[in-house]
Amino acid sequence: MKNVGIMAPGPAFEHAASLFRGIKNVDFGLHITLNAEWEQVKWGPVATKNEVPTLLDGDFFTSFPKTLHDRGFSVEEAIYEIRAQLERVRNAGLDVAYVDQHMGVGWINGLGEAISRLIEEEGVCDGAEVPSLEQGPNILARIQRADGTRMFVAHPSRDGVDVRQFQHEGLEPGQVAEERDAERRMLIAPEFAGAMKLGKFESVRFSEVAGEEMN
Repeated sequence: MKNVGIMAPGPAFEHAASLFRGIKNVDFGLHITLNAEWEQVKWGPVATKNEVPTLLDGDFFTSFPKTLHDRGFSVEEAIYEIRAQLERVRNAGLDVAYVDQHMGVGWINGLGEAISRLIEEEGVCDGAEVPSLEQGPNILARIQRADGTRMFVAHPSRDGVDVRQFQHEGLEPGQVAEERDAERRMLIAPEFAGAMKLGKFESVRFSEVAGEEMN
């Protein structure tokens, strides 16, 4: 894959940045993060808490975008936090090529319009402009029959104790860990690499398709 989205408030941010720093031919993106949905793994703002109080539940972000929508929040504070996240990624030595949104947070309370203005000001690509791959099983088959450029978001990782901490209401125990391990195995499977070599699909960077009219 040629695009890597980064959650600047994440607890493993510094370690991730050290691994990514210096990698070429990859577009790094700011994965705008204004919520912390997991029950055991939480994160708060990059800005100080007193700068963005309407985004928080105690020390951390609220659980879901809908919580912010229902409760109300300051769009100005949200943009302030997004700028702080962008600065943190850049200060870590990573060139931000695109911006996208954790859990599609831009739909709430006019935030999407403000994010679009920020993206234009910063001169980066808008990940929301690329249509997503259709939902359903058999990822490889869906990729191969996709019409035009599509975005497929993967969270590859190994199933383990740490990943099994990612749990919230509505999910079966271990579901997230198992799904992400399946994505990892799919991405390194011989048939996946073989399909790419045969030209059945190709992986492209956001910056390579910026400004194209999507089908």
